[in-house]
Amino acid sequence: MQVLLLVTLLGFQNPTFGPDNPEGLVLSRNQKIRHAFQRKTFWKQVATPTVIPSKPPLTAAERQQMNRALDQIIALLKATPEGSSGVGFWTNESRRLSLTNYDEFPRTYPPAKVPPAYESRLFPFYHEDSLQPNGQWRLSNKGETESVSFVFNQLPHPRYGVVIAQEEVPAVGLKIDFTLRPKLTGTWQDYPVYADSILVVTRPGRDPWAPVPLGRALKAALPQFEQDSKSAESRLAGYKEKNNQMQSPAYEKEMWDYFEKTSGSLKTTRPSNYAARKASTEREIRINRENAAAANPLRDAKGSWYWNPVEAYQAAKARLDALSPADAAKSACFEAAKDSNGRYAIKGDILPLGASPTCEPIVMQNFAYFDQSLPRSAPQILVIDEFGRCATLKDGQMVRRAALPQRIYEAPLQGCYRHFEMWNDLDWPKLQSILAP
Repeated sequence: MQVLLLVTLLGFQNPTFGPDNPEGLVLSRNQKIRHAFQRKTFWKQVATPTVIPSKPPLTAAERQQMNRALDQIIALLKATPEGSSGVGFWTNESRRLSLTNYDEFPRTYPPAKVPPAYESRLFPFYHEDSLQPNGQWRLSNKGETESVSFVFNQLPHPRYGVVIAQEEVPAVGLKIDFTLRPKLTGTWQDYPVYADSILVVTRPGRDPWAPVPLGRALKAALPQFEQDSKSAESRLAGYKEKNNQMQSPAYEKEMWDYFEKTSGSLKTTRPSNYAARKASTEREIRINRENAAAANPLRDAKGSWYWNPVEAYQAAKARLDALSPADAAKSACFEAAKDSNGRYAIKGDILPLGASPTCEPIVMQNFAYFDQSLPRSAPQILVIDEFGRCATLKDGQMVRRAALPQRIYEAPLQGCYRHFEMWNDLDWPKLQSILAP
């Protein structure tokens, strides 16, 4: 008969179990829950992949090709020591086929050529058993854990770059994000990691991001320039209204009427206090009128809140209006403003790429990345969206995103700990061979 232990575990190592408890069973504080520290790992796949409707619908051959690519990913992970002979956890896999938003592709893209994206999402759960009313234990239940997805044929999401402007697509009610090119924060096994978050495997010579033409970037950003300019004009109008009020005889009369009401009696009872308060009121009137000079901002540091956005809008509009077709087709970049006072909607200027060493390229998703001569289900790009959830790169090495807990209670490790261990021993170069050559 197996012995169930109720223990508190200290440090990183699993406790030692005797031959009478080969699965390493440990009761939790809830006596109806137990964990198996030494139970062997296994993999379980959701019986039927989720298939999102595509245009046209997926064929049996396309589904087979998608599942074959996903099977190859799983085979590589299962081949690692953690994936094949680990203990204390098991991995649940769910799949989704055709999760592409077809409206995101350009109107000119042939619908039948749009590559449907597909993914395998992995959930490493610790072995947790629950006691049933009939006295039997239900083994290895699902719970909550950190999942990671391997996605084919989905371009990296724009959220990994700073959004500079959005281009409206009224026909489908979408917006195309124009962003700064995501920062390459390192490489792992020669694969790029962007924004310390995503790992991307591409076909040789292909870029998942495309430069944004200058004309499109300026046109998309012009409403933001205009918004800042209007905000400055509105603020100026408020200052002018206040200035007119401050400079009027009515304002001065109101101030002196209030003074007489609150301090007039001091003229005979406490003359010195009366004189001090009168001088204070005179000073307040003078300062308020001087401060109201913001209604006429100069082109200096104090007036930059107005002139920065107004002149930026004028310059952007003039630049857009003057663009020749050849110039409009040039790549755009974003130059951060040295003084962003008054620049709230857009904190810099859009210029032709190369205008200055500090002007950063503006990019968008590159739908031309996909080779339309290939079957639409052929794997052409692989993205691990949550790479940065579990790992980061330091001095060329992959390290855990979070340190192991100093105290571990009752349950084996799961989630990111298991993902990381499998990645550490994964045959990464073989990932490339899964993609179309």
